[in-house]
Amino acid sequence: MREHMRADSVLLCLTGGMISDDILDVWQGHPTALMMWDSVRRYDMDFQRRMRRYQHVFAFEYTDIAYAAQTFHIEMTYLPLGYDPLVYYPKEVERDIDVSFVGTPMPQRVEVLERVAAYMSNTGERMYVGGRWYDDRYPWKVRSYRRKHPHLFPVLTNQELSPEEVAQIYRRSKIVLNINNNVHRSVSPRTFEILATRTFQLMNSGQQSNGTLDFDRDLVQYEDVDDLIRKIDFYLQNDEEREQIARQGEEAVRRFSLDELTKRMVGNLCSLDVSYR
Repeated sequence: MREHMRADSVLLCLTGGMISDDILDVWQGHPTALMMWDSVRRYDMDFQRRMRRYQHVFAFEYTDIAYAAQTFHIEMTYLPLGYDPLVYYPKEVERDIDVSFVGTPMPQRVEVLERVAAYMSNTGERMYVGGRWYDDRYPWKVRSYRRKHPHLFPVLTNQELSPEEVAQIYRRSKIVLNINNNVHRSVSPRTFEILATRTFQLMNSGQQSNGTLDFDRDLVQYEDVDDLIRKIDFYLQNDEEREQIARQGEEAVRRFSLDELTKRMVGNLCSLDVSYR
């Protein structure tokens, strides 16, 4: 680092979990920035205290801004983690999947998707769930999962999917579900990625826009499983309305591509100190 450091070098740390005080000592007198991809409150106190050593910290979780100011007297800037426009983009393909979800298994997700799968098994519509959800190396674990989740099991593709494969599932879907976890309240990358493929999104309520998207225009939220099923039924029967919302969402989300967010981050750094330029 010392060998290649120049007067205008900037150290940009992504999440910073592997950045030590020794590394930051090397950069003493040079600009340093930390871009979070998770809430700072999910890290230990040593990590949190070390944030004071950065000239600027970009928050993934909006509520971290007030927390850091109150606890460590650190000023943070909200910068959501957006989507990769080289992977997530619109492409005209047949939408042969009625409802899909791709992600990791969490208790609330399993419960919701089992209910939705049960409903869709009665309607004859196609549902797809992707991700590594159970250990299929042992036949008894497969049988156990099938027994516990009889409706979800037949629609689950139990394997890791590449970002390119996920994007293609979104493009093939009429409705993509976004069931956020209980840890975050700020907009997740999945929210942006779905919209970037010009696909209609049904997202659980409780998330905060924080000036990013219009949740009443760019996507649709549901309150509980019964409300979700009602809205699935409605939007599968109303193609024009569903497609209009998807178009609006895709237009709105362009501001949150990684290209645009990088420009915003660099512009913010440049505005703090002329030596960043």
